[in-house]
Amino acid sequence: MSGYGSWPTCEICHAPISYKGGCDCLDGPYRSGITDVQTTTPLPIADIKKQPPAKRRMRPGGGKAKGNGFESTIAKKLTEGLKPLKFIRTQGSGARVGGKNFATVGQQFGEEALRLFVGDVVPTNERDSSLRFLHHIETKFYATQDPFTALVANTANIFKWFQEAVTDAAKVDRNPMLICKWNHTPIFVVTDMCDTLDDVDQALAQIGISPRLTLLTYGEKKQGLDIFYLDDLLKVPSFWYLPT
Repeated sequence: MSGYGSWPTCEICHAPISYKGGCDCLDGPYRSGITDVQTTTPLPIADIKKQPPAKRRMRPGGGKAKGNGFESTIAKKLTEGLKPLKFIRTQGSGARVGGKNFATVGQQFGEEALRLFVGDVVPTNERDSSLRFLHHIETKFYATQDPFTALVANTANIFKWFQEAVTDAAKVDRNPMLICKWNHTPIFVVTDMCDTLDDVDQALAQIGISPRLTLLTYGEKKQGLDIFYLDDLLKVPSFWYLPT
């Protein structure tokens, strides 16, 4: 070990070593301790304070890429689980005719074309398969879940996200549906079961599928949001589509 100014340097990587840190060599000071060249007294490893780990920051555009990847995952799962329907991630994720764009751009689309652009994930072959898909799909994938107090106060993101689905579902005359997840959670489906048919409710009950949680909101309109696991609902095709 050689000196570098007032601090020793690592003999392997030649980086200066202070009492507050050290080099990153596998055989460097964290493994074997360092020696103060001025006193030649070995410093025990316990006395070398490691710097706290830096917080992970999402790279620019990482959130959008994460959302796009989730949409593609949902499209693949629906295609595999709801054959013969085929699903794709919407170009622009519905932004082209969603929100304020609907009044200017969306009015220029025909009914069938509009259904390919409103929503985050859409079926592409309803006519060929002679099936009518029943839902408008909004997807969300976030890192951190809302606290319980936000659920109680009706301020949690899940309420806002579902309202986005309600707004866009009305444009294509379909039932609003939110498919969402957070880091380290299953994929959830949020829907208002008041919009489903009685035979669908019966089909769910026959195979023992019920909401994992029901959230009641008391705003301008009382609303019950039923939350299922996506994998559970994929077992009931009649929940998703009807013959034309």
